[in-house]
Amino acid sequence: MHEERRRAPRIADCFAMRALASERPPRVGVVRNWSRVGLLFASMSRFSPGERISITVLDGERAGIDAAAGRVVRTERDESADALFPWLVALELDAVQPPRADRR
Repeated sequence: MHEERRRAPRIADCFAMRALASERPPRVGVVRNWSRVGLLFASMSRFSPGERISITVLDGERAGIDAAAGRVVRTERDESADALFPWLVALELDAVQPPRADRR
């Protein structure tokens, strides 16, 4: 078993987002979980570790976050996923998102 290294607790969730990376058209994805310092989303596209991404949450009011930017720290193929969103992308956020009372 590995030691837990997270700086903030994760919240399992599911909401739509749009990802913008340089030199690419906008992509859509689905956030699987998030914390105030990062998030994990499923995507149709593979992103590379170190790649910079800006995201816009399409249901930001419910999610408690409207937009963020960060760096891809991990990408892996989710073999259990359907063909629509086969890539899991871990994003470390540039700015820590402050906790909000209305977030789940």
